[in-house]
Amino acid sequence: MNEIKIIDHRPYTIRRVFSKLCMIISRSAMFPSSVRTRILKLGGIKISGWCFVGAGVHFDEMRPDLIEIGEGSTITGGSHIISHFYGMLWMNLCLMRYIALVIILMNMMRI
Repeated sequence: MNEIKIIDHRPYTIRRVFSKLCMIISRSAMFPSSVRTRILKLGGIKISGWCFVGAGVHFDEMRPDLIEIGEGSTITGGSHIISHFYGMLWMNLCLMRYIALVIILMNMMRI
């Protein structure tokens, strides 16, 4: 279900720069949650229905297209949602990037 893939570096296209700007603007406490969700949709995050996104929520700027937020979800302020991480291959001494799909649903908690 949770597949992790090794990826290569993505170039900085205009779409990626625009997405990064949307993620930065959406962190502002100046906007209500409804405006924040619209900005995040413009940035490439898949949002279905109504959800609450608090101020100061950091979303992955590298691969926002891998983040999905379901209807009725609540993400409180100061949260960090990422879909990638960096790992070292000790044999080759190089930095590898890994990505995975992130899905946030209402009333979901995994222990």
